[in-house]
Amino acid sequence: MTRYVAFLRAINVGGKNIILMKDLTSLFSSLGFTDVRTFLQTGNVCFTSGLKEQTLVEKIEVGIEKKFRLSVKVFVVSFSTLQKMIQENPFQNILDSADTKKYVTFFSGTILTLPSFSPNKDVEILSRQKGIVFSLSHTVKGKSGFPNAFIEKQGKVFSTTRDWKTVQKLLLI
Repeated sequence: MTRYVAFLRAINVGGKNIILMKDLTSLFSSLGFTDVRTFLQTGNVCFTSGLKEQTLVEKIEVGIEKKFRLSVKVFVVSFSTLQKMIQENPFQNILDSADTKKYVTFFSGTILTLPSFSPNKDVEILSRQKGIVFSLSHTVKGKSGFPNAFIEKQGKVFSTTRDWKTVQKLLLI
């Protein structure tokens, strides 16, 4: 059995695609997953399963569609992948600042190219690995960038983004 985190794209954002965390927990349990726990209201679900990641993605997306009548993209990452990512810490040389935020974006598909900066320089891509992009958001002219839309448009993929601190906290759940 493997411990995973499912990252759900665009639920409970701006009053749209509302799914209560207790209902999400119930769904994951009904799909046969164990030790199910949610974190925050943004669609982070920790669970244990013996299935492989791609099978999990399909099973969860179908389950959400059936139960909530919502088409939601799901990204599944093993705890061991998250642990390795946190140990390697791509942000270790970046000082914390009020004008800079650290993000991790999970995506499906293949990104062939990705510019280092968004057109207005509010998003900076630091690095990427299979299915994951590490980026910084900078405040430019009083507005902070958010990498998700930039990565989806430039990479022609679906993605979901989490704050680096959120990703670190997930291992404690």
